[in-house]
Amino acid sequence: MFPTSKDRLSFLKFLAIIYIILIGGLIGLGVLFYRNNRAYNNGAAWVRHTRLVIGHTDTILLLSQNLQWETRTYTLTGDSNAYRKFFLIRDSIRTSASYLIQLVRDNKYQQANASKLQQQIIQLIQFTDSSLQLRQTPVLVMNQFVANVRQHVILHDAINHQIELIKSEENRCFGFFDFDSAYRWFYVCFLSF
Repeated sequence: MFPTSKDRLSFLKFLAIIYIILIGGLIGLGVLFYRNNRAYNNGAAWVRHTRLVIGHTDTILLLSQNLQWETRTYTLTGDSNAYRKFFLIRDSIRTSASYLIQLVRDNKYQQANASKLQQQIIQLIQFTDSSLQLRQTPVLVMNQFVANVRQHVILHDAINHQIELIKSEENRCFGFFDFDSAYRWFYVCFLSF
């Protein structure tokens, strides 16, 4: 038996319905993948940002240690290489502190922490500049040097504490984002349709 035109018509309707369902499913999958990709890209950007901020704070901490080291080296030995390195490090740490403020401009609490860190860096620079003058004194008294080193340690501890505050806030914000992106992923995959 050959199919009749009525059978053909019902078969074409069936194919049309299947085709519409397939197209709708593909469009739905496209939307789902687009949302998931967008959430992933946002998450990747925040991961990069967090790593950049933490890496930059580590750089500032290292530069502050090197600045103090070169100051002590020049004060004790009069080594002109240490004197030249001091100025290079001083310029780098100023630039790094300013850049950190730009990095965290999206978080007012972090910006306040970074501004306080910048103030501490300025205090450190002023102190190390004055420490270089110890070399100019005719006789460097050991008590002066020890007092100077103690002040360096106090400044270093304050800077280290401020850097730890910045890092912990970045990690805290990253933890919130992690939960938020996991929730979004669940929503996109299971609740969006």
